[in-house]
Amino acid sequence: MDNQVRVNPVLSATIVRGGRIAAHVDNNPATRRAALRALPAVLRQRFDAQAAGDLNAVVELRVSASEGGPEARFRLEIADGELHVTRTSAPEAQAWLSASLGDMIRIVSGNEGLWELLSQKRLDFGGEPFTALRMPAVLRL
Repeated sequence: MDNQVRVNPVLSATIVRGGRIAAHVDNNPATRRAALRALPAVLRQRFDAQAAGDLNAVVELRVSASEGGPEARFRLEIADGELHVTRTSAPEAQAWLSASLGDMIRIVSGNEGLWELLSQKRLDFGGEPFTALRMPAVLRL
C-alpha cells in the first residue's frame, strides 16, 4: 500500500473511539499533526471493498483549517476494490468531502452521523453526485 506510516495504536484508537475529545485534538498543533498522519490508516481500515464494487474514482478529502493548523487535503483513489490514500490535493477528483478534523473524528468514531453533520452545515460535499453519495457506504461513515 502507498503512504505506509506506522501509527501509534493509542492514537488510532483515539481517532476511532475518541469523538468526545475531537475538538481538543483539532485545536492543538501537535495532536492535529498526529491525527492527520493517522487519518490515512484509519480510512484504509474503514474501507469497504464490497461497497466500492466496481467504483473507480478519485475523491478529495478536505480537512478544514483550525487553531491547530492549516487546511489539509487527502487524495483518495478507489480502484479495483482497493483504497490508496495520499496527503496531497486531487484537482482531478470526481467528488470531494470537507469537514473539520474534529468532525471527521466524530464521524469515524460513530459519535455523530455524517447526515447529521451535513444537515448542520458542518460537513459539505460536492462534485459528481453518484460518486459523492457512495462515499458514506464505501468508507463506512
